Amino acid sequence: MGLEVSIQNGSVSPSGDSLTYGCDFSWANPTNKKVKLSGCGGFCTADEYEVPAGTATNPGLAAAQILEDPPGPFTFSEDPNEWNAPGTPRISVNPFPGNQRREVA
Repeated sequence: MGLEVSIQNGSVSPSGDSLTYGCDFSWANPTNKKVKLSGCGGFCTADEYEVPAGTATNPGLAAAQILEDPPGPFTFSEDPNEWNAPGTPRISVNPFPGNQRREVA
């Protein structure tokens, strides 16, 4: 299983893992409704994602990628709104640089 970010609360799973700049992940939708995410362009390679409905045993998944140097913000909007945590829909733990390539003098 790869990294997944919940469309309901922005949490990253598996628990204890985190997003890094340029990493691949999947938006995970445990609801029984297809959800359109928009406004993701500040941190993802695409601005919009269609996340299919989940089943009783598996969330619907949509492949995504964090930008190499995301300017943020790490917020997005949903239609229909399935966010069930306090505040604005967002990734709960912002991505961090991780193993970035560096120029050496």
